[in-house]
Amino acid sequence: MRNLGILTCILVCPLSPALGQQYELGKRFLGAWRLISVEGTSLLQPRVYDRPTGMIVYEPSGRMAVQIASIGERKRFAKGVAAGTTEEKAAAFDSYIAYYGTYTIDAKAGTITHHLQDSLSPDMRGRDS
Repeated sequence: MRNLGILTCILVCPLSPALGQQYELGKRFLGAWRLISVEGTSLLQPRVYDRPTGMIVYEPSGRMAVQIASIGERKRFAKGVAAGTTEEKAAAFDSYIAYYGTYTIDAKAGTITHHLQDSLSPDMRGRDS
């Protein structure tokens, strides 16, 4: 597994224009990357960035997936997830981000765009990130 310095960097950092073709650039991102830090905040789930852990996967097929959890606030359900209280379920939801879909690389703009097919949050379904 490769290390990922900063998740936001993979999403918005300038990419080397010297690589030229999108295909060659895309090969640099293929594989599974371990999250080691995040800069910034999330308007949707701000608590997720409290000591986050997670990963992002880019496949050669153009598919991707993201999983991010806040290890600072995630607690086990007292009686298991099926018997979880409303408060336990809300806390679990608020401390986790997950989505999958496809991605495109714009070498000229220096960006990677995630096209969300679905997400833990139904409001994110169909959006670009």
